[in-house]
Amino acid sequence: MVSVKVMTMDFFNYLQLDRKNNLPIYRQIVNGLERFCADFPPGTAIPAERDICAGLNVSRTALRHALQECVDRGLLVKK
Repeated sequence: MVSVKVMTMDFFNYLQLDRKNNLPIYRQIVNGLERFCADFPPGTAIPAERDICAGLNVSRTALRHALQECVDRGLLVKK
């Protein structure tokens, strides 16, 4: 499988968070990752955890919760 690096700006367009929404932040991240995975081919790399946390201004705990849910559902693969 060939890994394709996605432009960081493109990635964050899928992860727009609404802090006034009652939906937990991790769930909003999961929803954004679902949209991202639907539009990009398998093997597309996402930015590093620290870059995502900084770009979204979220805790690493919230991000890791979202990423693990996506891994559990088969949307993402950890390498």
